[in-house]
Amino acid sequence: MADTRSRSNSTPPQPSEEIPPELAPIVTLLGAQAHRRYNEGVFMLLQSINSDGEPVPNRQWREVYGVLLGTQLAVWDVDELEKHQNNTEALMNASSKPDYINFTDSSFRAVDRLENSQGLKNIIIVSTTLKNQYLLQYQELEDFHRWNAAFRLSTFEYTSLQEAYTGALLSAKGSKLSDIRTILSESKFDYEDWVSVRFGSGMPWKRCFAVIEQPNKKSKKGKVYKGSVSFYKDEKKQKKLLWLLLKMQQKKTAMAIIKDASATYALYPQSHKLIDHSTMIKLEGTVFFDGNKKSLPKEACVYFMPEQHSAVPGYDTLIRFLVPLLDTFALYGRPKRLNANKSEMNSLLFGLP
Repeated sequence: MADTRSRSNSTPPQPSEEIPPELAPIVTLLGAQAHRRYNEGVFMLLQSINSDGEPVPNRQWREVYGVLLGTQLAVWDVDELEKHQNNTEALMNASSKPDYINFTDSSFRAVDRLENSQGLKNIIIVSTTLKNQYLLQYQELEDFHRWNAAFRLSTFEYTSLQEAYTGALLSAKGSKLSDIRTILSESKFDYEDWVSVRFGSGMPWKRCFAVIEQPNKKSKKGKVYKGSVSFYKDEKKQKKLLWLLLKMQQKKTAMAIIKDASATYALYPQSHKLIDHSTMIKLEGTVFFDGNKKSLPKEACVYFMPEQHSAVPGYDTLIRFLVPLLDTFALYGRPKRLNANKSEMNSLLFGLP
C-alpha cells in the first residue's frame, strides 16, 4: 500500500552567514577531509579489467608515484617524470596531469599473495565500478599495510562525514516542513516515487519507479526485520492505469532489488549554495539485479535522485524519500527515534567531537 502523505566533489567553501549554523561545522570538516593527505609513495599499478568489464589487452605493470588526497588517489608514471627531470617546463606539464582512481565508491581488499600469479605479494585489488579492476602491488610489507590502512581510513571518514551532514541537514531543514512529525512517525505504508538511479560511479543514470517496501513484520528486541527497495523500468512512460497494471506484475518486472543496506545518507553537493536544491542520496548495500532474488547479490553503491515536484525545494523531496529508506533498513535508530549518540556506531553523528 502506498504512502499517502503529501509531497510538497569540489571543495566546500569556508562557513559563512549563508550556511545554517547546524551545517557550518560539518561543511568545514568536509572541506578538510577532501584535502587531507592520507599517504603517498611509489608502488606498482596494473589495470586488469577495463570499464566495460573486459580484460585490458597488452596489460603491463607500471611504476607510479601516488598521493591519496581525501578519497582520490592521484598517480603519476615514474618513467614519465624521470624522462623530464631536466626539463622544468615538460616536468611541470607531466606532473599537472595525473591519472585518478576514485575510492569514494570503490570496493577493495588486501591479499598477502595473489592466486594464479608468479608469486606476487602485497596486493590490493580495487574496483571503482561494478566492472573494472586495478591491482596495486607494494614491495615492502610495511608499505602494503600503510596504504591499506590509508584507503580504509579515508573511505571511513568520508562516509562518516556524509552521515553527519545528513544529520545536520535533517536538523536544519526538517523543521521547515510543516508535516515533519508525520514524516518521522513510524509507518507501515510503502513509499513510491519516480527517481533517477545509478548503480555505482561511472554507470549510466536510469529513470525508474522506486518502491520502498517496509518490513512485513515489526522488529522486536534482538530481531530486526528489514524491507526492500524495488526499481521498475520506465521504458514507455506508462499512464496511471497502465502503471497499476504493471504493479500487479512487479515481482517479475523489477530491474533491481535492494535487500539490505549498511549506510544511507544525503550527499553534500559541490557547493553550500546547492544544499537547498540537491536531492542526491547514496546507499551502500546488497543488490539483486534483474529482480532475480535467486541470483548472486552484489555489493554496490546506489545513487538516488528523487524527482522534484513543482514548487517544492530539493531538501523537501530528499527528506521525504530518505526517511522511508532509513526506516526500511532500520538504520541509525529508525524507524524509532534517530540515534544522536556520538559514541554509538549506529548513529549519524558517530565519532564527531
